Amino acid sequence: MPRQARRLLPPLLGLWATLGPGVPALPASADEAGSSVTLTEGALGLKSTDDRFAIRLHGLIQADGAVFDQDRTELGNGTDMRNAKLIVKGHVQHDWGYKFQVNFAKEDNRQLEDIFLQYRGFRPTTITVGNVKQPFSLAFLNGNRNATFMEFAMIHEALVPKRRIGLMAGSHGEHWTARLGGFGNRVQDEDSAGDSGASVVGRGVWTPVRSQRRLVLAGLAGQYRSLGDRHRVAIKSRPGTHVTNQRLVGFGPHTGFAPITDARSVTAGDAQVAVVHGPLAVQGEFVHKRVGRKESHFDARGGYVQASYFLTGESRASAYRPGKGAFGAITPIHPYGAWQVALRYDTLALNDDGMQGGHAQNLTAGVNWYANRHVRFSANYIRIDAARPGGPDNRANAFAARAQLGF
Repeated sequence: MPRQARRLLPPLLGLWATLGPGVPALPASADEAGSSVTLTEGALGLKSTDDRFAIRLHGLIQADGAVFDQDRTELGNGTDMRNAKLIVKGHVQHDWGYKFQVNFAKEDNRQLEDIFLQYRGFRPTTITVGNVKQPFSLAFLNGNRNATFMEFAMIHEALVPKRRIGLMAGSHGEHWTARLGGFGNRVQDEDSAGDSGASVVGRGVWTPVRSQRRLVLAGLAGQYRSLGDRHRVAIKSRPGTHVTNQRLVGFGPHTGFAPITDARSVTAGDAQVAVVHGPLAVQGEFVHKRVGRKESHFDARGGYVQASYFLTGESRASAYRPGKGAFGAITPIHPYGAWQVALRYDTLALNDDGMQGGHAQNLTAGVNWYANRHVRFSANYIRIDAARPGGPDNRANAFAARAQLGF
């Protein structure tokens, strides 16, 4: 056998022993150079034995269905592939992390989401560059996978800044988390003509009480964005489920009303609080957003308050991640899974400065069964009450369900 082939044989046999069908997953043997690969724990992936290089594969699948008892506006019963995400992340040379996340849920509009490079050499401080979530809302930073309800409250689609390309620094301690960043375009912006604007977004969180069963969190976030040459702003939100594209209040596509066309800047603030005591969790946010216009300004506001309870004894406090200042995945403590019930009231007010975007309020009741850390089934009932001057007013009921796999 050639010498080069003999040198390659041990690591190849080790990789086959690790990944081959029907063979126990054992670490591969090191070759003469001391390099090898093995399966990481908690994710599908590979890493070097010295942990200098790692790549992990994650995914999220969410399949939804909803039926409506509707009023004046047709909402449309149906189904929706809410998320179909492929996520690759890991690190290079210990201190350099990366993430690539794409959502294939919409065939004609694949969404590039988290795409970034992160330096971790100043732990616990991190510096991130790329397309990331702007550090603003507690619920949005929790992520759709870990949300208590199938959809975020109405303020998140209407008022909360989403992902943008930028540079962000963050750090945390035992009882605090802070992030600050500057951001430019969305990753899929096609119009490159003119000044696309820029924003500064920051968030600070204080957790004076934090344990595996108890948590008290208070946070503030702020955004200022100069819109440059882009003067159109849409403010709108679906009524509690993504199955419908209809927006019962707001300005912009699917509302029946034109977006704001003379905007110059956007300023927003978010106050957030969460309290967890054993299986009981209470959380709320209030957002105020001001759109600076050529001759005046438009104020929009809204918020939510929610409560949830684990009938099987789990606690959201154990899922808190101080590096993000947000909650992660729930791990059931029983072999039959975890059961959670929840109730939320949320509101959105879009009438100001002679502009009548309307007012909406939703009451949502939900139940979740976490079969294990990765599989979850959810059912939500949403009572929808939306009104705008000039009508139509809408009072509707929605019944929605979801099957979810996240790994």
